[in-house]
Amino acid sequence: MEECLRLFYAKHNPGNLENVAEITRRFRGRELELCAKLRNKYGCTPTLMQPYESVPYPNPKIFSRHVERHHEAAITFIQNRPPHAAPRLFNAIAGTFAQGPLSFLYSCLQKRRYVRVILRRVDNIRGFCTAYLKAFDKHCNLILLDVKECVIHRNMKKRNIQYRYSIYKLTTYEHDKAGGMNIESRYHEQLFVRGDNIVMIYAV
Repeated sequence: MEECLRLFYAKHNPGNLENVAEITRRFRGRELELCAKLRNKYGCTPTLMQPYESVPYPNPKIFSRHVERHHEAAITFIQNRPPHAAPRLFNAIAGTFAQGPLSFLYSCLQKRRYVRVILRRVDNIRGFCTAYLKAFDKHCNLILLDVKECVIHRNMKKRNIQYRYSIYKLTTYEHDKAGGMNIESRYHEQLFVRGDNIVMIYAV
């Protein structure tokens, strides 16, 4: 580095040759910064850094394997995760009920059938939900999708009168809204229903 600077200053600024040793000491390891300053001052720079000479591989096959190894390592770093071979959690839980009393729910889940779920209060029918079944468990807890819920509100003016709503009246509410039944409809994208609130489930 010092020899290159002496040749450079001998050509462009001979009066500064006595400071070459100090410049070399200050800018050792910062050759790029020194070159930038010399370019701004003199319009050119000395060759302080030797160019890298690539040593050819003795065998082209070794070079090919070397490049492929580094290339594959880079690809592996950004590769997407492989798809899971195992079934999803909800399907795995539902698959244990393919036989038995809950096989009807499993069939509706696999065939993506619309189901209607009748819900209850403590002493009467609360309403029903019509939806697609997403998941269920052994306690008949349900997760429903695309839910249309119909709720029967009690008539507070006739609190002392006991109304007994039959399942037939409830499922045919479009044709029979008499008898003090005040029905409200609302929509949910997803809904969780506890099993102890369910009276009946059937496919629509």
